[in-house]
Amino acid sequence: MELSERQIATLFSFFKEANLTELDMSWIPISVHMLPALFQALESNVTLQSLNLGWLRMGGPGGRDAVIEKSFPKFCKFIKENARLTHLNLTSIGLSEKMMHELICNLKRSQSLHCVHLCGNALSEQSIDLLNLKLKPTLVSGLAAPEKIRRREDLLLRI
Repeated sequence: MELSERQIATLFSFFKEANLTELDMSWIPISVHMLPALFQALESNVTLQSLNLGWLRMGGPGGRDAVIEKSFPKFCKFIKENARLTHLNLTSIGLSEKMMHELICNLKRSQSLHCVHLCGNALSEQSIDLLNLKLKPTLVSGLAAPEKIRRREDLLLRI
């Protein structure tokens, strides 16, 4: 059962006002059309340290990518500019290749991020190469540095 747009709007307005340090929205069934509001709410939060959006479908069939790609830069700006965000879980969110590239470039610009979960996303070899080039991870799903990501399954990054 999906939350109503009114319930989600109320929840997102709370995010803007609260001094949240942790937010777990994994598995919450929200409409793709409400994701831009989530990105906007996150953009204004400067206290969040841990964000879990695992299994929150952001891409896929039905024009989802087009809806999200317009507002995805706000989410990337949040990642880049939040000086306290240390943990980010984006497991199985279904990002398009274009959004994944934008995300990777902004992960590198983050001042505080230590751990990123990206497993369960369909990444191309080009994305994996970009992850290795941009992030130079020190630990990748149990692999010791300086090994590189070699498989799509190796996507718990400690940077």
